[in-house]
Amino acid sequence: MDEQPSIKSSQNVEAEEALAKFSAIDDESENLVHRDYQQLIVLERQKCGRLE
Repeated sequence: MDEQPSIKSSQNVEAEEALAKFSAIDDESENLVHRDYQQLIVLERQKCGRLE
């Protein structure tokens, strides 16, 4: 019974670390997605012949 709180707290610490990593990754991927989207728009315009 005494071991459970320590297990729980270590899980909480891991969860917080994972969340921090995830939010950092999320910010990074949002920037990448935005850049990819801009490139996609350019490619689509080139295909349509609007941009030479």
